[in-house]
Amino acid sequence: DIEMLFDLSESKEAFYISEFCKKWMLEFETLGVPIVAALNGSALGAGMELALACHYRLSVNNPKVKFGFPEVTLGLLPGGGGITRLVRLLGLEKAMPFLLEGHQIGPDKAKSDGLIHDTAIDLEDLYKKSREWIFNNPESEQPWHKKGAKIPGGGPQHPSLVNKLIFAPILLQKKTWGNYPAAKAIMASAVE
Repeated sequence: DIEMLFDLSESKEAFYISEFCKKWMLEFETLGVPIVAALNGSALGAGMELALACHYRLSVNNPKVKFGFPEVTLGLLPGGGGITRLVRLLGLEKAMPFLLEGHQIGPDKAKSDGLIHDTAIDLEDLYKKSREWIFNNPESEQPWHKKGAKIPGGGPQHPSLVNKLIFAPILLQKKTWGNYPAAKAIMASAVE
């Protein structure tokens, strides 16, 4: 609720809300039972963060449905752990356009990019596939919680990323002219 942010009297209130959301989503994804995000509409911002906390993501294949993190265009950061989850899911390089530019994509692209696992024809198919996945995966966990998990494409010290990360802040400044300070903070958070 963007309007709720205007009612906050101090920035520390936003910090506490963000910390609560991150804690809640971590508890959610580590419950020890399989959790499916059965998406029958768009998942943007906090909705996408919640979907990423689920072990499996399915969407109705409708071109009106969109996925992404548009917060940066409002000068905000994803506040519920979405930066960390997206980087751990896709890797730094693939996650950056979503986080820094607010890209929103449809179900087919989300599936090919790895943001969701599968699509469904309609609601009935969505529920059927969700139930099947739950019954076939009784001990699900996030890939990044598994022992030996690595960030796809490597972490910030990976040789293929070091040069890109050195120049990324310069390119970001050139692209935004410093008018989107949230993008700089998102980049720092994703790399850290």
